Parts: sequence; structure tokens; C-alpha cells
Amino acid sequence: DLKDGYILILNRVHDVWEHYQA
Repeated sequence: DLKDGYILILNRVHDVWEHYQA
């Protein structure tokens, strides 16, 4: 399902975002 793939991408983006926010 496309939505599942989109959620996985959002999760990875969120991890990267938190990493750069630190």
C-alpha cells in the first residue's frame, strides 16, 4: 500500500530531523 510506504518515509525523515536538531 502506498500509504504504508509514505509512513515509512516519514518515520525515516523524522529520525534524520531529530538527529540534525540535536
